[in-house]
Amino acid sequence: YELISGYKDESILLRHHAPDNVTEIHEFNRFTGETKVLASHKDATLGTLMDNDWNVIGYTTNIDKPKRHYFDLNSKAAAFHQLLNKSFAGKYARVSSETKDGSLSVITVSSDKEPGTYYLYDHNKKKLSILHKQRESISRDRFHTMRPIDFTARDGLKIHGYLTTPNDFTYPGPMVLLVHGGPFGPRDRW
Repeated sequence: YELISGYKDESILLRHHAPDNVTEIHEFNRFTGETKVLASHKDATLGTLMDNDWNVIGYTTNIDKPKRHYFDLNSKAAAFHQLLNKSFAGKYARVSSETKDGSLSVITVSSDKEPGTYYLYDHNKKKLSILHKQRESISRDRFHTMRPIDFTARDGLKIHGYLTTPNDFTYPGPMVLLVHGGPFGPRDRW
């Protein structure tokens, strides 16, 4: 078990890498000793989502493209992330920093064709402004689409990866294979 965070007053959250490539998030009540599974996923390491007060409000999966899952879909943070998802469709937008009072948020937006743009969002004015674009000197047209793929190895383990090809690519063609990470921890991301 790996300690993730405190959770509520009486509980802590633990990440458990169970057999058969399953990752779970457990709520452990430190007074009663009871454990409850809050989330479970085969093939994905579960990350955590926290609000401005460092409360765990959900978890992330990143098998192909990153996805958020909330313990309370009606929470303020869940509603804000859904707004970000609509505003930056096809990209991954996340809150990377916030002021203590929650009035300003730094939003990081990235994708396979977007190395990262930072925005400042003013919640009171409902205004978004660009702070910084990473690798601005490289034309976004030079980036190619990453396609999530998977295959089953001889031992039955499902292997996940990404395939990036030039725009004018025809099969068969040359290939560079980057083997990295796993089954838990370091990995490449979309």
